[in-house]
Amino acid sequence: MKYSFSTMAMPGMALDEVVKVAREYGFDGVDLRVRNEGGDISENITSEELAKIKKLFKDGLEISSLLCYNRMLKAERKDADAEEIAASILNCIRIAETLNVKIIRIFSGKLQNEDDVLFMAKILNMVFEKHTSDVLVLIQNHRNCGVTCAHGELMKQHVKDERFGIILSPDHEALGGNDIYKECAKVLDITKQVYIADVNEENKLCLIGEGVVDFNKVMGMLTDTGYDGYITLKWEKCWHPELADYDVAFKSFKDYFKI
Repeated sequence: MKYSFSTMAMPGMALDEVVKVAREYGFDGVDLRVRNEGGDISENITSEELAKIKKLFKDGLEISSLLCYNRMLKAERKDADAEEIAASILNCIRIAETLNVKIIRIFSGKLQNEDDVLFMAKILNMVFEKHTSDVLVLIQNHRNCGVTCAHGELMKQHVKDERFGIILSPDHEALGGNDIYKECAKVLDITKQVYIADVNEENKLCLIGEGVVDFNKVMGMLTDTGYDGYITLKWEKCWHPELADYDVAFKSFKDYFKI
């Protein structure tokens, strides 16, 4: 297994400082955010700027994935939206290719029914028809901006490309009031990265091991499938400034996974 964290844990910190912290704590990778406002990488970043970022990651530390805040599906499905969403995802793939990053995280937008799932599957197939590299395109299960595990189970029947998969975030199944382990089991075969974030019984973010998610159980389920990808701390201080600083979260994470 490899271990990484998202820069959501340290909003406003310069990337060179993020890299120093990652090395200090012994992480294998860092997930960078592709977002025009408040991200690490702008959607319109230049090749020169990408080259500077690439130089920061060396000697065993890598960019584990790009968290892309791509154009998402709206309530009304339109063919024009499909083209724009596909173009947005392809742009994120371009950035990943330049940085030699093997994973991008995308959002689908909140899916309401089977037709929405099929429409998003159509968009992904459009992307894979034009996408020529080995970059993985993964949708995070997310109660507001992404699929549920049940949607992912349906989507995998219609997107056959091996570069498609799920970033599994068990906390979002808890937030949705679902049976965490029953739902996670539906997408274990296409899970290619795992987000680690815990929530308590009041649906509030908390330190790893203090909430309702049994990550040892989740990881046991994944290990049985042969999973050997990234385990990524998702500490969302950028959205929840009341959370403890990154050093507290990192210690909790490392203690839980004994790393």
